[in-house]
Amino acid sequence: PMPTIVGAVIAGGRSSRFGSDKALYEVAGKPLIQHAIDAITPQTDMVVICGREYGSYRSIPDFPTSGRGPLGGICAALRLAKEAGAAGVLTVPCDVFPLDQALARTLFDASEGLSRAAFVEGQWLVGLWPTKWLA
Repeated sequence: PMPTIVGAVIAGGRSSRFGSDKALYEVAGKPLIQHAIDAITPQTDMVVICGREYGSYRSIPDFPTSGRGPLGGICAALRLAKEAGAAGVLTVPCDVFPLDQALARTLFDASEGLSRAAFVEGQWLVGLWPTKWLA
């Protein structure tokens, strides 16, 4: 069985090359960030937005500070997962669409039951990270 997994949408980027806020860019009738949330919600036990606030979803700041890139979001999510007693964190960036509906299971199997991290080749931010890696 799958252990407790926190879903984390990494959304603290500035979108400087994109020219506008990528997270809020609409595709297929809704913002990219909402597509990411919708994709991981049924696959995880809790969803958080890292690096920004969005709607009524739980938001956490990057750790140790903002401006550290995606790793600040991953680290913040791992800290939250450890506090919550979760075994791992499924991370997805706010601007990848579409996301596989079996992503958590596929990455869990690839991580050999969270004995190591697993991620999508060429898109390492779509990954499953063991909470024990926080140290």
